[in-house]
Amino acid sequence: MKDWYALVNDLETTVPPLDEMTQKRILRRVVRPKKRRLTLVALIAAVMMLTACGVAVVTGQFSHWFRSISEDVQTPEASQTLFEELGTVIGQSETVGDITMTLDGALWDGEYLFLSLSVEGLDGEGAFMDKFTSLDSWLTGSKAFMYGQVREAYPHMTDEEIEAYWGVLASLRRLGITYIPDWETGEHRLLVQQELGGQEEAELTLHLEHIEMGKETIEGPFEFTFTVSPKPMTQVYTGDVVFESGSLPAIRVTEVRMDPFEAEIDFTTVDETAEIRLKDIETGALMARGEETASANNSGLRTVTDAAGHTDYTLSYGPFRQIVDPRTVTAVKINDTWLELHQFTLQE
Repeated sequence: MKDWYALVNDLETTVPPLDEMTQKRILRRVVRPKKRRLTLVALIAAVMMLTACGVAVVTGQFSHWFRSISEDVQTPEASQTLFEELGTVIGQSETVGDITMTLDGALWDGEYLFLSLSVEGLDGEGAFMDKFTSLDSWLTGSKAFMYGQVREAYPHMTDEEIEAYWGVLASLRRLGITYIPDWETGEHRLLVQQELGGQEEAELTLHLEHIEMGKETIEGPFEFTFTVSPKPMTQVYTGDVVFESGSLPAIRVTEVRMDPFEAEIDFTTVDETAEIRLKDIETGALMARGEETASANNSGLRTVTDAAGHTDYTLSYGPFRQIVDPRTVTAVKINDTWLELHQFTLQE
């Protein structure tokens, strides 16, 4: 019996777990002499059916919620499995005045967090792209989460000091929000994007207030507190590969990290007297499933120089405009030349 309860409670569904009292009530009603065992079997089947229904409710929803960043926006359902691997169903709704916002779900690979919200009650007819601002909106760790983190690190701080710290931190965590209308269905959706790395499970608070959308303003405030866990999908390739591209000084690539939303490349210069600047080197695309893909908003170059003057470089490319399954990537374009990943060893 306990094994069945454990199985039901371990399933990732929207069905609440069976608490101890519920288990006892079920036991009193169905555990009888051997001739009544079919009742118990029927109960287990019913519970499993309810659990399966919880799964069915969200099947296919991620590709709808995150259509705008799917691998192919024309066929977003093709990214459903990838979204499900990274996704968390939230399903929180809040109504202020005539506007109802629902925080449907999240994607978090441990580096980038994406949230999808639907908006109901808007009166406009699509003139929202003229202006979109959300300067009074933010995302940060919830008060309870931050109190625990700060209290552990700085036990001498008072509650008032922690409150002030949380307020300052929240005000600094400005959001990237994109308005995504669906002209066919009339649905209004917001996509929230924020870099959020270096954590395990986190309880977060999303605050949305005074969002100007063309001729309409969503005053709010709307506030959602929820818990998400990172679901890393990083592919790490290591090696010692000399790479040359046009006028770029020869570099020695030692590691490539592929994430669903970003690529990072560690390298040094073969000639240690050579100096690399961001304008000298950039990525342009990825090769995935035999096709060039994954345009990004920007590239970055980090450098670390030791006391002996030796410099290590990390080239970053992302976040991508569309999600990419890192397991399908076979090459990264640097300037006009492809860096083939088969030259490296994929770490398990």
